[in-house]
Amino acid sequence: MSRYLLDTVTLSELRKKTKADAAVLRWQYAAQGQQAGVSVVTMNEIWYGCRKVAAKDPALLSGWIWFGEILAAPALYTLLPITLDIAKQAAEIRAAHGTSYNDALIAATALVHDLTLATRNEADFAGTCVTVVNPWKHEPAV
Repeated sequence: MSRYLLDTVTLSELRKKTKADAAVLRWQYAAQGQQAGVSVVTMNEIWYGCRKVAAKDPALLSGWIWFGEILAAPALYTLLPITLDIAKQAAEIRAAHGTSYNDALIAATALVHDLTLATRNEADFAGTCVTVVNPWKHEPAV
């Protein structure tokens, strides 16, 4: 049974619930029961997005609520910290491929934990040896 690491873009799409892209919802349904990991790097990106929105509209609380919902759902999401092994693997990825800092840490997290990375941004992880699935390309079962 495969396990997934949700990239920020995928977790953000799932936040839309029934308004999410239909292919992503089909993928989520097909993956039901699968363990979903979330890197603390993704949580950093979400927090940063919340801070940017709050700076423009302090009354907008939905981002903060969503952040809390992720933390409050350990049965759905396992938060994965940056370990020394992940840091070393990310440095190797950055050196070999010029991958951005955050994406290298996310890729390394997937590799170290033997997870499939669920992302729309396939090109960002090309050459990193990470197994990638693009939920936006999920076809319905026939």
